[in-house]
Amino acid sequence: MSIQTKLLLMIGSVLLMTFITLSYFNYQQANKIARQDLFDQAEKVRNLLMAYRHTGQKAFIEYNIPVTDQTLEFLPAYAIGQMSSIYPRWDKSGFSFENVSDQPRNPEHQADTLELEIMDYFRHNDDKDTVFKAFLNDNNEKYYIYARPIWIKKRCLKCHSTPENAPKTIRERYDTAYNYKVGDLRGLLSIKMPAKTIEMRAWSAFIRNAQITFFSLIAIFIIIMIIIRTSMIRPLSELSTAMRNVSEGNYSKRISGLTGEFNSMQKIFNLMGQELEKNQKELEERVEQRTKQLSLTNKDLTTTLDSLQKTQKQLVESEKMAALGGLVAGVAHEINTPIGVGVTAASHLVTLNESLVKQFETDSLKKSDLDNYFLDSNEAGHIILTNLNRAAELIRSFKQIAVDQTHESHRIINVKEYTEECLLSLKPLLNKFQHKVEIICPDDIKINCNPGQYSQIITNLFINAIKHAYEQGQSGHLRLAIYQQDKQCHFHFSDDGKGIPEESLAKIFDPFFTTARNDGGSGLGLSTIYNIITQNMKGSLRCESVLGHGTSFYFDINCGSV
Repeated sequence: MSIQTKLLLMIGSVLLMTFITLSYFNYQQANKIARQDLFDQAEKVRNLLMAYRHTGQKAFIEYNIPVTDQTLEFLPAYAIGQMSSIYPRWDKSGFSFENVSDQPRNPEHQADTLELEIMDYFRHNDDKDTVFKAFLNDNNEKYYIYARPIWIKKRCLKCHSTPENAPKTIRERYDTAYNYKVGDLRGLLSIKMPAKTIEMRAWSAFIRNAQITFFSLIAIFIIIMIIIRTSMIRPLSELSTAMRNVSEGNYSKRISGLTGEFNSMQKIFNLMGQELEKNQKELEERVEQRTKQLSLTNKDLTTTLDSLQKTQKQLVESEKMAALGGLVAGVAHEINTPIGVGVTAASHLVTLNESLVKQFETDSLKKSDLDNYFLDSNEAGHIILTNLNRAAELIRSFKQIAVDQTHESHRIINVKEYTEECLLSLKPLLNKFQHKVEIICPDDIKINCNPGQYSQIITNLFINAIKHAYEQGQSGHLRLAIYQQDKQCHFHFSDDGKGIPEESLAKIFDPFFTTARNDGGSGLGLSTIYNIITQNMKGSLRCESVLGHGTSFYFDINCGSV
């Protein structure tokens, strides 16, 4: 989106919000003015009626006009009621006025619920003289009521004090609205006006003001747009085109003809172009020199990197062969016992056979000797068979682990069984220092992985702990806890050794980092474990250690498709 579009959208949004705000306030003001006009109209009607009321009362009181059946209709209260009943002949808007009371002499002048509430309001607030508010009539139409209280004054007592004091015609015709005193509330002058009048006035004024505001803002928008295009957009467009040329490498581009603030930008841009053109030539010369230097350096680095990669590969292979050699030593140690027992039993069986042959040749063979021979030979055969099976099982495990160490294929392994097989190679080392090994693992956990890599993880962890966690000749407790949660297999390997210093803890997984360089440490054990777990097995590995309180390794492996 171009800057011109953004500016126009921003200004248009501001003007639109201004229009909406002004329209809102215009409508509120128009509504307020129309409401005030309605109030003023009611005031004028009230003043007119009160003038008539005062004139009529004065005529009856000061000129002693007798109240008879013929003059009764000219009494102000009666006459105003008659006027209100015929007023709709000339005004169809719904406008009405009436003298109402809670004790009317004419039932048609009975105050309704709203008017009774207003009368109650005036009785409790005698300092108030006007009520003007909106209400809904029986047809659910909105109206305004203008109400003024009618208080009993001295001249009113002629008709509203005791019945005995009232004119005969009133006393005979009405039996209510007596016993009032000066200052009592007699009733209300109630003027009711339909709200549609005020709404129509407010809407008309709003539409008129909105049209004026709208066209004024449109004119302002057009003027601003013209000013922006001539004083900002055109200079910015020229600057943008020149900058694009510079970005494409055309440093000889110059601009001219800009005025005002843009003239300063024009001068700065032209100076910048000159400097860039100069710097480009210098840079090209430097790049050419540096390229030659980097080419030579790159060749040296490539040679060094190749040498390091070969060295690392050889060290990793050496680690594998060392682990395999340890496995051979461990299995040889384990096989020695069943093979030795088997040889001893076979030797005993040969001796039994030679003795039996001699007895047979000298005719000294007895039934008891033959029975003893059968028992001893059967026992020797069982011993030979049991120990040969044990040796065969050890050789099978050795063969499987040796194959796994040199192959990259995946297969499903039982975690507990394979872990115990991996520890066979470490048995001489563990027995030498009398380390206690604890494996905590359910029998049914299986994972689909590269067994050789898994074997490297287990053996390297134990060898690392044996070499680094304890002082020379010190025995310890090595613990490996394994559990499965969903598709993840969680491992926790720990020792109770001397721990790792805090400054070394962050570097233990770095290649070639070791604290036992003088004792033959290569620094690849934990680095190999880290790469296998995080890269090959897509797992995670972390180490926690407190100096003097042992070390723990936590790692997770995905079980794969089992």
